[in-house]
Amino acid sequence: MVDNPLPQESATAMLPEKLSLRPLPEDVAALVATIVEKAREDVERGQSPGTLAVVANLSSHETLGISMDSSSTEASERSARHVRQVAAMMEADFVVVVSRSWGLPANKVHQYGAIMERYGSVAESPYRVDQMAFAVETFDGVWLGTAPIVKHSRKRTVRTFGEVRFIGRDHTEALGTLTALLPSRRTTQH
Repeated sequence: MVDNPLPQESATAMLPEKLSLRPLPEDVAALVATIVEKAREDVERGQSPGTLAVVANLSSHETLGISMDSSSTEASERSARHVRQVAAMMEADFVVVVSRSWGLPANKVHQYGAIMERYGSVAESPYRVDQMAFAVETFDGVWLGTAPIVKHSRKRTVRTFGEVRFIGRDHTEALGTLTALLPSRRTTQH
């Protein structure tokens, strides 16, 4: 699993300057909702979703799911290169990365630096929270969303996750290996 310190509850409290609660673009929101729901169904069936990139071209209605290896930095970089190649071939409009990750509870996010210094990663911290993480990349920016994985309210042996609210960002810099997956914006020449 991947370290991702921002849990859903802390999203609004810890917004860095470049992040905002702007909504997902209308043209991608419905497909993203479908991807989130599929991930929820997988979790509820007891399947542990691995890291997956969904590459999409809105004009051709083409989507392709690509499994990603996030077991090491090198593996993540190889997977990201592969997704970039596929996105370029498809002339993709957006990419959604779905992963299970470790986060911190809202009351510990402000201690992220100290936790990393003491434990080396969120995963090694006793405060870690199992969560689903989603990154939506378009030519207009990147949206990040997480939701803790919890016991289902009506089915004692089933785990699930709740609503995923997305935080928008105008640029992809400094968001990690699994970003900047889209090809350069296409331009029309006359």
